Amino acid sequence: MLLLSLIISSMCMMSNAVRRRQVNITNKVGKNVLVRCRSKNDDLHEHLLRNDQTYSFSFKHNIFRTTLFFCRFTWDDKLHCFNIYDAHRDACTNCNWSFFTDGPCLAETPKNKTTCFIYH
Repeated sequence: MLLLSLIISSMCMMSNAVRRRQVNITNKVGKNVLVRCRSKNDDLHEHLLRNDQTYSFSFKHNIFRTTLFFCRFTWDDKLHCFNIYDAHRDACTNCNWSFFTDGPCLAETPKNKTTCFIYH
């Protein structure tokens, strides 16, 4: 019985880990920005975002909790980098980011909270 309980518990945790995640990135810089996001396994290529335009992508979180997507933001010939999804930091299933000249901000809807970061 204990073994069965452990197996079911593990399956539930794994099921949660592989749920699809969505990342939405909105340009709040005030000018066109070139965005390129990548992970260890996926290159999402470059996208030109006009001011207030949103780029979205989705993925399945890996079961080892090591999923990491990083993005490069380029405007005025200057490069800004940030880890837009880090499994160790982010608990969101639908991650809504806005990026500004100072850095990106994550809006956490259920908590009604916004957390801002600086570029790397």
